[in-house]
Amino acid sequence: MSKIQIYVITHKEVNIKLKNHYVLLQVGSVLYPSLGYLRDDVGENISWKNKNFCELTGLYWIWKNSSADIIGLVHYRRFFYAGRVNALMNHRLSSSQIERYLVKYDLIVPKITKYSRSVREIYKEKHHIEDWNLTREIIGELYPEYLETFDRVGESNELYVCNMFCGKRKILQAYCKWLFDILFELETRIDISDYDNYNQRIYGFLSERLFTVWVRWNRVPCKEVFIYNTEEESILQQALIHPIKKRIACLFERY
Repeated sequence: MSKIQIYVITHKEVNIKLKNHYVLLQVGSVLYPSLGYLRDDVGENISWKNKNFCELTGLYWIWKNSSADIIGLVHYRRFFYAGRVNALMNHRLSSSQIERYLVKYDLIVPKITKYSRSVREIYKEKHHIEDWNLTREIIGELYPEYLETFDRVGESNELYVCNMFCGKRKILQAYCKWLFDILFELETRIDISDYDNYNQRIYGFLSERLFTVWVRWNRVPCKEVFIYNTEEESILQQALIHPIKKRIACLFERY
């Protein structure tokens, strides 16, 4: 049996029972008191960047330090679940379900979110469009073969949200190399000192869009799975009837 580790990204105490293949990982741990969980400030890490990189400090730590064969990233309040309408907390994906999905697919991802407007238009409305344009420029320099897909995703109305996934180790390694090459270069070219606290989370926001670009360009076989939010039972109940509402709701709530 493959070694499976699904890292539960958190910055607060988690009071739910998790099976052994779920591992609590405190992000930004160099900045805050220890919760007693695995920390992202040991080994090779970027823990101090958490205020701008959000859960990506955890993703970077996983990339550089995890030895698992199958690796996943979920949030302390957002999990993949196995059912469609009976999304109770004890229905988090089991290790056997994960292994079964990954026989046929390379990644487990959230159900695609569809919007009424384009991904780029929504980014322009909520963030700094100059950062989007500069990201495009950097992709053109570092990975020009991805440029057409970046534009196509930007003009589309579909996105894999929340930076959540589960997949084979080789897939994680390839994605992280590509992602952090782009984001670290962007970091050298922009000044976010006058951004409000929300928009200082720029790298987390951009990575949600870039994940879809990477998946699409690489034609990664994906198993789409629903997400539920353990802290928002009312949203969950609505989402069981209106799944698109639920997937949109999770996009705009970040660390």
